[in-house]
Amino acid sequence: IACPCALGLATPTAILVGCGRGAELGILFKNAEVFQKAQAIDTVLFDKTGTLTRGKMHVKQIVSTLDDVEFLSRIASVENASEHPIAKAIVESARKQSIALDPASDFKAIAGRGSQARVRGSLISVGNRKWMEELDYAISDELAEAWQELQTHGNTVLLAGWNGQVRGAIAVADEIRATSHATVQALHALQIESQMVTGDAAAAAESVAKALQIAEFRA
Repeated sequence: IACPCALGLATPTAILVGCGRGAELGILFKNAEVFQKAQAIDTVLFDKTGTLTRGKMHVKQIVSTLDDVEFLSRIASVENASEHPIAKAIVESARKQSIALDPASDFKAIAGRGSQARVRGSLISVGNRKWMEELDYAISDELAEAWQELQTHGNTVLLAGWNGQVRGAIAVADEIRATSHATVQALHALQIESQMVTGDAAAAAESVAKALQIAEFRA
């Protein structure tokens, strides 16, 4: 108690060693207070796309009232300005098929909804079903049924439309990271609960949550 070495030498040394070891494992600490607070963590919230999953998505299926090439060309032209993994998958699918992309203007991304840009004179919206309803876009019974069917297989399903009408659906799939299951189980062993929060649709989120044995998720 009389000797200050524990505070003056041992504690800073322990913090320095901890930061160094963390850096070796790819973990960066903002400050030493993190070490003190970390012991009280009882829940970890994970994002899905690119965190629990690889984020290397690919287009599985397209259902459209137009020719598939025409539809994909318009949608990829919008998504070409986005950095989102889903957008990149759509653009890559178009390029693999040598489908030409058109210039897009007035691009904007709407969090939790989708993206929008003007292509060939039309303002094209690409996003989830909820956003299409908010935009008051009409959807045919055929496309509504296709959307529902694609959802049941755990895909991420986007709808796209312009001029007040939904023109098609595009299903995109992702793969769970090889390390995700072990990570969730390791946290469970430490009595830390894992939950998932994602902007993706509930069906896609539920598929990943079940595979990783994550009981709680928000989509």
